[in-house]
Amino acid sequence: MATVDKLRRSKAYVTLNGVNLLATHMMNLVSYEIGSPVPLVKIITVPGRPGNLDATLALNGKVNYVSRPITARFHIRNNPYDAWHTKLSTLLKLFDGVESKMVFSTDPDWYYKGRFTFELEKTSEVSSFITLTCDDAFPYKLEDITVSDTISGSKYVYCTGKDYNGTVTIYSSSSSMSVRFGSQTYQLRSGNNVIREIHLSSGSNSLYFTGTGSVRITYERGVL
Repeated sequence: MATVDKLRRSKAYVTLNGVNLLATHMMNLVSYEIGSPVPLVKIITVPGRPGNLDATLALNGKVNYVSRPITARFHIRNNPYDAWHTKLSTLLKLFDGVESKMVFSTDPDWYYKGRFTFELEKTSEVSSFITLTCDDAFPYKLEDITVSDTISGSKYVYCTGKDYNGTVTIYSSSSSMSVRFGSQTYQLRSGNNVIREIHLSSGSNSLYFTGTGSVRITYERGVL
């Protein structure tokens, strides 16, 4: 957990769905905790076999993670009771229970995704505390990737993957464009094409486009 003194000295802050909570709502970050990802463990009991069988890696040869807990605590100064109710309503309307992207200024290139809830504490006329909690945030910290290119005839376009890679969306300016990934070819329509069958792996991935026009590839990627 990041400590209060260290955060105050560094003037760390949190951005939630693009809103700087310090600059916009005077929410001073005093502590936060990002828990370890929770693995999906599968243990099988086999009759007649001593001990249990660990089938955690059976699906795809690696550990799959399901969630991770995240907590961030904030202090609001000079927040009298009459202003507190307005602040509370504003924050609940904007963020409570909505799937959000949380960015810590101490790690600004990545965001955490989940549905955060608010715990509120009014300690005095001028002091308040707010705690944002998500017990089941997405297990990877994420970044949004965009790769753009112009195709004239045919061309390889390369996308770099990480530990986790989300669904690929390809925008095409032309309805006469196709893309090949591995052994499969997909015809693209003009506009956005969500292709769930394209599973990027860690490292360099090649997509082979045929046609004429511009393409834009977007996807999430993440690390633990």
